[in-house]
Amino acid sequence: MTPSPPKTRRASQGRRLSLSPELSPRTKPGSETEFDLEPPSFEADSPEGDINRTYADMNLLVETIEDHIAVLHSEMGHRARDDQSPENRRIEAHLESQKYPTPKGSISSKSSGSSGVSRRRSATSLNTKRAHLWAAQVRNTDFADLMKKDQHFHELMDDMNGISEWWGNNRIEWLGRKTETVSLERALDVLAVQIKNLKSELSTQRLTESKRRAKTGEESRLNKQYNYQRQQLANQIEWFAKQSKLMKAVKARFRVLELDALPSQLSSRRQLSNPFPTPFSYTWEQLRDDNLYSGNYIPSWWREGGPDWWLTNAIQDLESRQTEIENKIEGYNQQFKDCSNLVATKIANISRIEEEAEQWERPVTKRLAEIFEIGHRANAAEKREREDLTRQQAEHNKKVKESLQNENDILHALYEKKRCIKDSVADLQRQLERYRAIWQLTNDEAKHSSSFLKRRSKNGRRLSAQFLMDSQYVHDICCVQHFRHELISRIEEVIHHEDFPYKKKLETIDQISQHHKYYYHYHQDLLNLVASDFDSPAARSHELEISLSSLIDEWNGLEDIFKRAEKVLSKARKPSSFPPANFWPPQYESRESGIMLYEDLDISGALGLLDQPDSRGLVPQRSLLDTIHDFFVSPDIAPNFINISKISFSKFCDFVGNLIEDDFQFQPLELQSFLLFCNECAELFTLKGDIISAIEPGWELLDETLISALPRKKTFVAPRGNDEFESFLLRNEDSIFPKKEFENLDTPRDIDEDRLVRRILRYCPFPVGTEDVQNFLAYYSHTGKYFRYLNNEVSSNSSPILHKIDSGWDDSLDQSQLEYRQLWNDWTALPQFVDDIYKIITSSKVSGYLRDAKNQGYELNTEEELYEFVEEDLHIQSGGGWFGFKTKNKVSKYRFHLFLRWCHDYDQLFQLERPGRVKMIKNGWRLA
Repeated sequence: MTPSPPKTRRASQGRRLSLSPELSPRTKPGSETEFDLEPPSFEADSPEGDINRTYADMNLLVETIEDHIAVLHSEMGHRARDDQSPENRRIEAHLESQKYPTPKGSISSKSSGSSGVSRRRSATSLNTKRAHLWAAQVRNTDFADLMKKDQHFHELMDDMNGISEWWGNNRIEWLGRKTETVSLERALDVLAVQIKNLKSELSTQRLTESKRRAKTGEESRLNKQYNYQRQQLANQIEWFAKQSKLMKAVKARFRVLELDALPSQLSSRRQLSNPFPTPFSYTWEQLRDDNLYSGNYIPSWWREGGPDWWLTNAIQDLESRQTEIENKIEGYNQQFKDCSNLVATKIANISRIEEEAEQWERPVTKRLAEIFEIGHRANAAEKREREDLTRQQAEHNKKVKESLQNENDILHALYEKKRCIKDSVADLQRQLERYRAIWQLTNDEAKHSSSFLKRRSKNGRRLSAQFLMDSQYVHDICCVQHFRHELISRIEEVIHHEDFPYKKKLETIDQISQHHKYYYHYHQDLLNLVASDFDSPAARSHELEISLSSLIDEWNGLEDIFKRAEKVLSKARKPSSFPPANFWPPQYESRESGIMLYEDLDISGALGLLDQPDSRGLVPQRSLLDTIHDFFVSPDIAPNFINISKISFSKFCDFVGNLIEDDFQFQPLELQSFLLFCNECAELFTLKGDIISAIEPGWELLDETLISALPRKKTFVAPRGNDEFESFLLRNEDSIFPKKEFENLDTPRDIDEDRLVRRILRYCPFPVGTEDVQNFLAYYSHTGKYFRYLNNEVSSNSSPILHKIDSGWDDSLDQSQLEYRQLWNDWTALPQFVDDIYKIITSSKVSGYLRDAKNQGYELNTEEELYEFVEEDLHIQSGGGWFGFKTKNKVSKYRFHLFLRWCHDYDQLFQLERPGRVKMIKNGWRLA
């Protein structure tokens, strides 16, 4: 059992620690080739990452087996050509049989030339010490064993072909199902919130009977969709559970084949020495000063046979360790070259896929360009041809993308493997240098000890303190190196455990590398110690002591790395009692208000943050307030929030995070600032403590809003045939939803589902059913395009109502050309902040400024000019409430814009025109 590292007996004085310039940094992914990789489609610790790494290992093993068969068939071909004996004629027949095919690139019995392997193999994968050992072993094999070996490797190849083919197909299906699972999880999150909001509305007593029927029907439809998607998700997770067990068994079988593929006695010509003699061991003994100078003290490790006996066995062990490390380095070098060969193959595959795709794309693109040039003069056959070519192009591009991503993911796994191999080889080379130095040190000490003890036996002198000290230092250095070797083996055993997270494995390897770099000077000093000539025995003893202290310090550092790795493995092996992440959608329960995350944030600080330019870089010259506001009123997002009631701030942040891509997420501080602003302006949301509810004001222009620029997380999978159906909708908008038919109605954008479905089925040129159309409409409602389902009045036949929205029909539409919709139903709906601004504008001070400006010909024709003119007086005092303070807050541009909209609707003070032009009118000023 490895003991714990002792504390350093004496600190090494004057020792400077720094990184050695001789140690090169870790190789970057693209440093070994000019090929530019796309980011991998999986996380390092994900099951997908392990599947891809295992698939790369399978490819490597296939290459290795082919190399061995190539050498065997090469030797068979030589024997068949050189000697036409009956046995060799059997070899020739064996090579020509279909049961034992020769790998591509190898030379069969009928080939000419002296080399039995292809130029590719002899120049790359076979040009290693291991390959030469295998070739030598094959040359010395008799006929019967040669046939057995060939049969053995062909059976391995058959097994590996079956396993790798199954694994590759299963890998593609796994990745496809993973994408579907993520989409299902996000869809369930959205549906859960919608159902929760509907239940909250149905629990109130203020709904009319028709509204209650409509909401009940909507709830039933959402529940049906929710249960269906939840069952789909459960089926997917059940499939993953079964496949995980099956793949684990297949992977175990693959590891067995991996060991079988290494021929016996091929590791090296050098074999490890015999095990230690029974009495020999590495033990730790603290040498006290009173023992040093007693003259009669003998260390415990001498008693079995003296220092010569122990040092001789230690030297043999050090030689064995050197052989073991050299064998490991040989194995890693072979793996590295195998990886390089497979990398070259994968890069060639990518080039081939891209070239074939370009050849396929060229005539299709040319034909599409010809049809587009015809334009409206194209006949029906040409239009159908265009649609067919467009569909084929999309399908082909999808297949090419999947193929390229497949090769790309394997390349990432191979590059990562090569980086790990390089780090491991660098570490082994440092270990080898150290073992050689300690071997030399121990060998010198054995010679010195033998000479000293012979002289002592003749002269009868007592043991000197100097001799005892030096012997003990060398003994302790050997012990520490042995314990360190065992500790590294234990670390490797932990990080290569199948349950150890791969990302943590890379981190641990990097920690070991950094550890060695940190102690590189200690390592170098030990090497210099062996090569140095000392003026006196005391100087040598001092350097031995310093080297021992350095080794103990390094041992302590490795012990810390080992303990951290053990904790990681223990945590990884502990079974989780929770379902998979995001399996069940969040439940938003009403509760009493609490405290917000940032307790000290007031409205002034919130406005200061919201006025800053948006850092996401999607749209230039946009404030953070505009970005967040446009996100919430976007037609695909607003239905999820327009009816929320009494949810906590943390749940609100989680729900927002489920809708936005990770790289563009809003921070909690940004969302809290926006909610404070909304609460002050009485728009979109109210905030009570940390409880958030939606209110009616602020959602009025939802029909006219386009989808905001923030990238979404994909939440719904488009129904099959969506591209064709969407193209049909855009071409037939006037027939499906004619403006003249609806513009004079009280609800000019509403149509019941049955009526819309009948119209679509009447005009649709390809066969679709009622359920298909309903699926398309549900998908568009969720994604904020064309139509959205309403939860209010229904028609006489109780069919759901769909509301036509602008988004999707013409996304290039300039919203500045739209007319304003009325915001307020009557004077009693006047928000408090509008009344506050009204009083400021109509005060004698501000109205006087405006009157003087008009008389002096100073033009205030836009919102911007008017706001800047009265900005210094636009302050509203607010206080009390949930935060217990009173402040005098500046009126924001957004709130002032809402005030101008109210003025326009009620013909008071100003007329607001598009785009942003303002005209002062007479009405309203008499109230001042």
